[in-house]
Amino acid sequence: MALVVNTNIASMNAQRSLAANTSDMKTAMERLSTGKKINSAADDAAGFAIAETMTAQVRGLNMAAKNASDALGLLKVIENATNDVTDMLQRVRELAVQAKSNTNSTNDIARLQQEADALFKEISRVSSDTTYNNVAYLGDGATSNLSIQVGYNDGDVITLQTYDISSSELGSSSQKLETVVSAQAATNHQNTITLGSFGSWSSDLTVGDGTNSVTVAYAGDGSDAPADAAAIVTSIQAAAGYSNLDFTVAESAGNIIYNWTSAGAISGTAQWSSSQASDSMATTVTGADATTAGSTYLDISSSIALDTLTKAIDQVASYKAQWGAGQNRLEYTVSNLMNVVEFTAAARSRIQDADFAVEAANLAKAQVLQQTGTAMLAQANAAPQLALQLLK
Repeated sequence: MALVVNTNIASMNAQRSLAANTSDMKTAMERLSTGKKINSAADDAAGFAIAETMTAQVRGLNMAAKNASDALGLLKVIENATNDVTDMLQRVRELAVQAKSNTNSTNDIARLQQEADALFKEISRVSSDTTYNNVAYLGDGATSNLSIQVGYNDGDVITLQTYDISSSELGSSSQKLETVVSAQAATNHQNTITLGSFGSWSSDLTVGDGTNSVTVAYAGDGSDAPADAAAIVTSIQAAAGYSNLDFTVAESAGNIIYNWTSAGAISGTAQWSSSQASDSMATTVTGADATTAGSTYLDISSSIALDTLTKAIDQVASYKAQWGAGQNRLEYTVSNLMNVVEFTAAARSRIQDADFAVEAANLAKAQVLQQTGTAMLAQANAAPQLALQLLK
């Protein structure tokens, strides 16, 4: 081999080896410090992608297990509330059995009914006020179909069913424990007054509601007879006391129409005092009277009371059976999810996590090679000095 000074091949070789050893040592130190064999996509592109997918699965399944546990808690809250409802229904049925005996007086039955009504009200209150995480799941307007996400993909759901267990929903198809009446505003009531001949009008007209009245005077000889129904309406509306009447008058198709909205304001008849007018109210009344909101409850002394209560108890029992089955299903779901998380995490670990025994050995190897490489680099750098011996 020629002895040269400008190009030190041995030194370059030692530098290359030293750089490679240093890189191996950094890699070993990084893996030992992070605990991961794959710290970037460059370490293992395919393994990095697989590990990221498995991480999404593990985290999604862990949250799914939490969802299932939350659903278990919800069903337990609902079931416990329903246990109280069942106890109240059993008590009302006892009262119904007692009320159907003729050994009780009318006052006794009334007191038994009073207790039953109070329990019916409490059943409805429990139904409306039972909440989980500030959301109502029983009672009118509550969420009935619950989708519980139990997987890390779309569609991995379990659907649970909740029911309205208020008194108005329990009982038989024809008879409930409570009958709710909604408030209803009075609608317009309308009556038609058929008039006689206007040209022969010859008597005063008195219009009243049973309490207040107004009178329109006409000459006995018919000299000031009204021209038509509109003229009569105008005269009535201008008469003193018109605003005190419980109805208003208007003209339509040549007849006088009177309207009112207060239920029972005219007490069934309008008082028209004139030989020229007749009241056809009995056949032309339209509209509905006003009603107020309220509830009526099952008469526990009636012939259908025991049958209605038995069906209500069976109805609640069927709901509880469904919720109990749902709890068992969710418990198995949580167990399965934990198993899947465990084995998916183990598979990810084999791909992503560093083997400390291997990496510790690689680090020791790299450190030794770095030291020997440094020593050889020093020797290679000193080799060109041999050329000076030729010049002496």
